[in-house]
Amino acid sequence: MAREIEDASDKIKAGAKATANKASDSDRDMGREYDKEKYKEKFKEKMD
Repeated sequence: MAREIEDASDKIKAGAKATANKASDSDRDMGREYDKEKYKEKFKEKMD
């Protein structure tokens, strides 16, 4: 259960960061930004 909550939290963080990036540059692809931020969150998690 804790793992699912952590995964959901990572997805929310990635979505929020992707939205902020999209707002600052409207030419960015939202899906690509989300994937990039999701990867960063997963990588950061593995480094901890």
